[in-house]
Amino acid sequence: AGSQRPRAVPAARKGKKRKRAHVVGVATTRRGARALKSREPALHEGVKRALFVRGHATCAVVNDVLCDLNMLKKPDGVLLSRKNAVLPFDDVSSLEFLAEKNDAALFALGSHTKKRPNNVVLGRFYEYRLLDMFELGVSNYVGTHAFASAVQPAVGSRPLVVFIGAPWERDARLDRLRNVLVDMLRGDTSGAALSLKGIDHVVVVSVDD
Repeated sequence: AGSQRPRAVPAARKGKKRKRAHVVGVATTRRGARALKSREPALHEGVKRALFVRGHATCAVVNDVLCDLNMLKKPDGVLLSRKNAVLPFDDVSSLEFLAEKNDAALFALGSHTKKRPNNVVLGRFYEYRLLDMFELGVSNYVGTHAFASAVQPAVGSRPLVVFIGAPWERDARLDRLRNVLVDMLRGDTSGAALSLKGIDHVVVVSVDD
């Protein structure tokens, strides 16, 4: 469960504009050629790769959230094992570096401090530059490990995502947050249409009116 915090602002409105040198990459190995090929524009956009980052200080709740999100995102998620001193609302350069290094278009950053406990920031990149982000607070979280009898969804399966509550339609910030969540959860949409018979997990996101 999470609640939006007031620092959820479009990244484009913060900080100074940074100049970026565009370098045309030339592959020298087969692996490099495949990597460059995967970054070329496509007629139908595939699944977006997500980066899951532990901040400089975390807690069990935050770690569980990141692990569960990564589980839902497999095989298109990268969960970093090391902690990173990333403060996205102050300086996004290190986060953008990690995004380009891991070819990620989405991220979830977890941290835990006395002033901002159980903190998770969700966001998106465009060409490895921060596009927007939302800061959420986690409370009363129950991770998937607490349900011993639950069967994990098949790797790569697409979920049915349901948004409940009128504020999703009325609030512009919530509407943008919904877009971020859809990007994070929807899976690969470049193939066949979603089959209702093949759904093995449902994600429900609700807000109070």
